[in-house]
Amino acid sequence: MTERLFGDRGWRRSAFEQVVDEPSGPTQTEAVTAFVAAGEALLHAEAEALQRKWWWSGRRKAAVADAHQSADRLFRQAHESISGAYVGSIPGRWGLLSSDIESTIERYLRSPVESELRDRLRAIKPRLFEARIQAHEGDRTLESELTRELVRCVDLEPDNVRARRLIHHLPSRERRIPDVDFVSVAERLDAGVHPPFNERYFHYRDVVNSLSRPRFPLATIWVSFWSMQELKLHDIVVEAGDTGRRRERRKRPIGLGTAVLSHLCRSADRHGLAIFGEIMPGDRTEESSARLARWYERHGFVITQKSPGVYLWAKIRREPKPLDS
Repeated sequence: MTERLFGDRGWRRSAFEQVVDEPSGPTQTEAVTAFVAAGEALLHAEAEALQRKWWWSGRRKAAVADAHQSADRLFRQAHESISGAYVGSIPGRWGLLSSDIESTIERYLRSPVESELRDRLRAIKPRLFEARIQAHEGDRTLESELTRELVRCVDLEPDNVRARRLIHHLPSRERRIPDVDFVSVAERLDAGVHPPFNERYFHYRDVVNSLSRPRFPLATIWVSFWSMQELKLHDIVVEAGDTGRRRERRKRPIGLGTAVLSHLCRSADRHGLAIFGEIMPGDRTEESSARLARWYERHGFVITQKSPGVYLWAKIRREPKPLDS
């Protein structure tokens, strides 16, 4: 098992040393370096154990056995830290390897899951380690393959709440453009109701407070029809989150909010819908407001300030654009 996982790979330094949401643990390069060292230590301990002689004293045999057990434990911890450090992720670009998808799948499979979906998720999980290492070395072929497979898994999940746990890990371009029943939208608008744009992708709020369940960094995405031609973006909230088994404090992930907003813009463009809203950062500071204004502008929004130089409560609006513009 050790040789299969460790092998004689020529480990190379990745161009991306920092993980996407900067966990409090090791960086990507530190995690890979620790894994290599732990693998070498385990191989050495295994070699020592195989050289055991019958005439050795009980104390010497116990010392060799203890050393092997300790090396094996450290190797397993180092192996787990590969996912914990999000090895293979690209700073600022949200994708399959940007958070702990291993723990998400592990938790997902603890509850009842349709057989085909269960089989597909089970097939993805053991390949993620190799995908991370290959991506760290510059080869993203396996990452792309597993991303496409996760898209198929999302398609197989009928429950929106459960599907979001998988959607969370998809890059923006791999998220489906939702269909819209404009007849139903018109009926609800006529009745004075502003229906959600799409409950699967754009109508979500994580209100889980229990430490027994994982929190996801995308805490809120709330978008509704305001007219037949307009969507109102009420809120996008990205927070530090716990996506799996690890409870250490995490910083706010870089790239997740952009993935969500890009997906929303593509979806609105497909249906010829404008998007409007206002800038209202959680801390209500001008510094955060200006930062958000620049972020929205990069996605094609026009910012209308209430007064020059003031971005707090500024209006934002984006007209639909040709697809892939």
